[in-house]
Amino acid sequence: MRAGDLDRLVRIEQNIPTRDPSGAALDSWTLLAEEWARRLDGRGRELFAARQVTAEAVTAWRLRWREDVRPAMRIVDGADMWDIEFVAEIGGRREGLDLGCIKRDA
Repeated sequence: MRAGDLDRLVRIEQNIPTRDPSGAALDSWTLLAEEWARRLDGRGRELFAARQVTAEAVTAWRLRWREDVRPAMRIVDGADMWDIEFVAEIGGRREGLDLGCIKRDA
């Protein structure tokens, strides 16, 4: 993996569930790491569910090998938040990771 191909500094965040004073569950996203990554654009589509049209974009993010990245985490690129759906190893010697991600806009 060439360093010059990794052209975006992104945040990898994990959800740490917390509770508010009344006991209701809250999502609390915390920084796991900042990494240089490459965006590999996929496809987009519009869905109609519950009387709403929702746009959905699919892409992959490629980055150097990390052992601690899991589905259910997210990538933050500027104002865009991408839910990690799957993590795939590149090569047989832990050369890097491809993160399959979805961005949903209501």
